[in-house]
Amino acid sequence: MRYPILSRGVQIAALVAVISAARCAEWSAGANLSDKDLSPITITSNFDRGSIGEIIEISPGFLRGRTRHWVQSSGRNDQRYWFYFRLDGVDNREVTVELTDIYGLYRGRPHRSIFDPKTRPVVSYDRKSWERIEQTDLDPATGTWRWRHYFKSSPAWVAYAHPYPLEQAIRWLEDISRNPGVRREGIGESVDGRPLWLLTIGPERPEKTVLLTSLAHPGEDAAGYFVEGLVSFLLSDDPQAQSIRRRLLFKIIPVMNPDGLYRGHARLNAHMEDLNSAWDVAKRDDEGEPEIVAVRTWLTAWTACRALDFHFDIHCNGQSRTNHGLITPDSVLRERLFPLLQKSFPCHPDQIRRVKRALHRGALRVAQRHDRALARATWGRRRSLLNHRRLPGARRCFSPSAG
Repeated sequence: MRYPILSRGVQIAALVAVISAARCAEWSAGANLSDKDLSPITITSNFDRGSIGEIIEISPGFLRGRTRHWVQSSGRNDQRYWFYFRLDGVDNREVTVELTDIYGLYRGRPHRSIFDPKTRPVVSYDRKSWERIEQTDLDPATGTWRWRHYFKSSPAWVAYAHPYPLEQAIRWLEDISRNPGVRREGIGESVDGRPLWLLTIGPERPEKTVLLTSLAHPGEDAAGYFVEGLVSFLLSDDPQAQSIRRRLLFKIIPVMNPDGLYRGHARLNAHMEDLNSAWDVAKRDDEGEPEIVAVRTWLTAWTACRALDFHFDIHCNGQSRTNHGLITPDSVLRERLFPLLQKSFPCHPDQIRRVKRALHRGALRVAQRHDRALARATWGRRRSLLNHRRLPGARRCFSPSAG
């Protein structure tokens, strides 16, 4: 009997399938399959920030399924990485979870960078204290990600990264608003009618004004914790914080996308749109996604007669190996940030040079690839809100693009 000669591609595909099956068998064996008296594990995600697709217990202690696929209305983004769910019936049990089809689309391309061998989910028994799940296994060839964990009690909550639910943001806003150094005002509403809050910290006549926006992408929950930490420092008795409060005015929008946060989205708002790509879509300030309209309207009014010196838009997906970039026009780095660094660290010219090179390599490369619309809308490029020529009747107060 003669056997057909298999192509190298077929051989490789067969080898990948065999390895994947072996891994699956190994991880399945890790679950306590012999204990037939165990009650079934239940999975739920119908709570604030919760999200998971169809997932079932295919054998005792072994769950298989997939995350929710949040697809942008244009189809350009299909975000699959965020999950946050509750497990019941797992006390004193080792459980394996296998998630399939994990790679979605990011700006029309496969979103492979969101998972890597160092990606670690988190687990909590009270939704206050979280720890990383260390036993993970990623199979990039099949788009499968498995993790195993011994649960000490039940229920347990598991998430892609430390979640920042909307209820937590609301509690924090209420608490922080009681501080006499904080002024809170509503500047608009989201698609679902949730308020968009603006916090003000600093003097009436500042040397510089800083705008900070956060959580335009709800799946980047770490941004919420960043804002909490920043505000906590600004309001503290630290001498540097006191000096900053006397000189700088901070305008902070802590939650740009409250609907997406509550619904458990990874990137999109309730209209299934990416807010970071919606800044330049509308021809008029009162058109477009309501969250963007609210911020644009406020920006137009503010910059009609006052300056805006810096804008920071906070993004972070909450995994430790994440790289971060500063997205800002080159003129701002060259004419504003670098002199500030030189003034702050006059004794370390080599360090300043390294920072400059890193910012140019990283930040400007990121700015060229991503979020051009947001950069233009914020910094006066092309159809900018801050370009004084676009604001009839407004005197020229500040032109960031002109330095």
